[in-house]
Amino acid sequence: TAWQIWPGSAGDFGSPGAPYIPDPNPDPQPPVPDPTAEPTTPPPDVPPITGDPPRLFITEFLANPSAVNDSVGEWVELYNADTVAINLRGWTLRDQDDDRHVIADDLYILPTQHLVLARNGDADVNGGVYADHVYTGLSLANSTDEVILVGPGDVQVDAVRWGDEAPLRVSGGASLERVTFDDPPVWATAHAPWPGSAGDFGSPGQAYAPPADEPTPTATPPLAPPPVTVTPS
Repeated sequence: TAWQIWPGSAGDFGSPGAPYIPDPNPDPQPPVPDPTAEPTTPPPDVPPITGDPPRLFITEFLANPSAVNDSVGEWVELYNADTVAINLRGWTLRDQDDDRHVIADDLYILPTQHLVLARNGDADVNGGVYADHVYTGLSLANSTDEVILVGPGDVQVDAVRWGDEAPLRVSGGASLERVTFDDPPVWATAHAPWPGSAGDFGSPGQAYAPPADEPTPTATPPLAPPPVTVTPS
């Protein structure tokens, strides 16, 4: 930034037509923040979770898309099983290493709503996923990894792990979908493409639906009592 007025200037600073001359007494310049830098800590005005954490779950994720590259096609789905809306501002998605993404803006998830967080928000590029939020700083390994959902105050609310000693395994071109909310939960590999998918299987933004040929449990009627034979006297 120019620091002196040139000869004949009406008041502006600069040196038109002449070489740059350094300021002999420069003021120290503060560092310029990087607007693309990923926040690593929650915003300071987000209160920490106290008491029981909300019933917010990781319900589906696609770690190894086949239709597009992992760097644009990965996504994670959340589900609000609570009775109130939850503002995800200040919440974190991370793994056990250095990957992490802090949601810095207001992002509400309503009761019984599914929310999709994706590495790329363009459905024409990311394999046909309509994302509610785009995250950075987090990648999902195809072999062994985890996604941990952390609320404000560093409260772990949910997590899913796959590979190594974990029971889950990632399949190419198909998400893993949460079937139950038991502890531990039951997961299943997606069996059909979603509407608009470029070829990968899953149900981003929707509840898990079993395959059509999967038997549906039905109530078993009670056994009828044996017939009573009446002998005339």
